[in-house]
Amino acid sequence: MLISINDARTLILSGQCLLDKDKNQVVQVVSDLSGIQYDPCPILHLNHHLVLWSRVPGFRVEDYDKIAYEDKELVEANLFKRNLFTVPTREFDIYNAATERIVRWGNSREQQKCERQSSELFAEEEKIRRAFSEIHSCTKHSLWEHLGLTEEWNAYTEGRKQGLLNSYLPIFQAFFEMRMTNDIVVCGRLPGTFREPVFALREKSASVELNSIDAVEAVLYKLICSFGVTDITHMKAISGLNTEDISTAFASLRYKELITDINVEGLKKTYVTASKLLSVLQQRGTEGTAEVSLLSPMEGIIRDKRWLNAFFSYSFSFEYFKKKGMKWPLSILSKNEFEGFVDCSFDRKKKKFLVKEINIQKENAVDIDGLYRSLCSLARFHEADELIILGVKYHSYH
Repeated sequence: MLISINDARTLILSGQCLLDKDKNQVVQVVSDLSGIQYDPCPILHLNHHLVLWSRVPGFRVEDYDKIAYEDKELVEANLFKRNLFTVPTREFDIYNAATERIVRWGNSREQQKCERQSSELFAEEEKIRRAFSEIHSCTKHSLWEHLGLTEEWNAYTEGRKQGLLNSYLPIFQAFFEMRMTNDIVVCGRLPGTFREPVFALREKSASVELNSIDAVEAVLYKLICSFGVTDITHMKAISGLNTEDISTAFASLRYKELITDINVEGLKKTYVTASKLLSVLQQRGTEGTAEVSLLSPMEGIIRDKRWLNAFFSYSFSFEYFKKKGMKWPLSILSKNEFEGFVDCSFDRKKKKFLVKEINIQKENAVDIDGLYRSLCSLARFHEADELIILGVKYHSYH
């Protein structure tokens, strides 16, 4: 099947919940996106907040906190590439099973669990489990206080700050590994810029344990629906799953006619799409989103630069680990074009939202009025008192 590049963009934006935004709800968006990566960089609101703001009308940070930490409809755990992701609680078991064998830092969660059970760390894990059974949920510092290990933990963390490779108690390693293997998950966060996590033991599901092969297939199908148009290389880059597992799942999904092979005009590769998404082209044609969206650099649609450039002829450089003067480029999406990016920051003390750079790469596609409306909306989302654009106070902000 041959489709145009504009058709491909429509499929992608539909899968990414960037069309028909009025229908979007928080939990459904998280599900449709196959999870949202948690990122602790506080230049603006955190990544998952920005992702939801750009898709859910009227979204507030308080909405996420209530849904995730009070209603327990969302959970944060180490999943794709073993990074921290938010996924719906009802879907967690299948994500956990699908990502069990992803290798990073030398091993997988599956390997870590086996090694921990056959070492001295098993006894330390039992101590941690007993502590959680007594206090149910806590911050990391509260846990060590409960176990009488505050001084040891403070000495360890101080040594790390000074660059010292000082020894640490096995129980600290057991805690870290339980976090990485999702035996401990985030169940809440404290107020503040960095949102310190509150931990709890993962509740065991009453359902039958999932087969890893079936779980991988189910999660890959969700990812294919999320990205609209994809291939094995892209899925590997996004998820961290190995090529063999992805190929096996693709073959099964083709056999079940859940996915369809497609070619895109101007691109050499053969891609796949979810068969059910093809109806989107009949309903919308190549119509894009009517408003200007500003997308976080840690979003799934942005993360694989080669895939993004292939479909949208758009790219930008982004140095995440720079300590000072770090940019946080928000990509400008209008209709079905990425037009460039804006670099913003939020001065929390002065409650000023600062737009430090507007980089337009496609002059003819720019909707300047729409861009400024989105910047005003973003500043209001941060509850800023002032909006400063390129050093000048924007008086039409409120």
